[in-house]
Amino acid sequence: MSIIKVKDLRKTYKVNIKREGFKESIKNLIKPQYKEVEAIKNISFQIDDAELIGIVGLNGAGKTTLLKILSGLIYPTGGEVNVLDYNPWDKKKEFLKQIGMAAGQKSQLWWDLPAIESYKVEKAIYQIEEVSYNEMLKELSEMLDVEKLFTIC
Repeated sequence: MSIIKVKDLRKTYKVNIKREGFKESIKNLIKPQYKEVEAIKNISFQIDDAELIGIVGLNGAGKTTLLKILSGLIYPTGGEVNVLDYNPWDKKKEFLKQIGMAAGQKSQLWWDLPAIESYKVEKAIYQIEEVSYNEMLKELSEMLDVEKLFTIC
């Protein structure tokens, strides 16, 4: 059974063309010029239940854009996407409870909060039941070999 289906997915961004010099910068403010940049160009794939995949590529290749589309954070320019039999942009509660995404940006980290407390915040936000939370936390900490760093209650 396919849990993710993507067909002819495209994402194009409109970006401002920066002009050099003071006079050109003023022109840019008054009448900006744009170019289109293709972040994702007609990709198709499907991922089956229990299949483990990796997304690799150079900086700017569209990896994060793809994940944001799959999670419903941004809309594609074209194509079809189905995740867990949901359209990600509908943002249905049942769908959102089943997904998660960590983009690994420093701005998302709470430097003054221990990791276990960060997980507790996520647990509250996503209304995860205690038993499920403890099972997932145990599995994740063992997989990453960090169970010694915090106690799972």
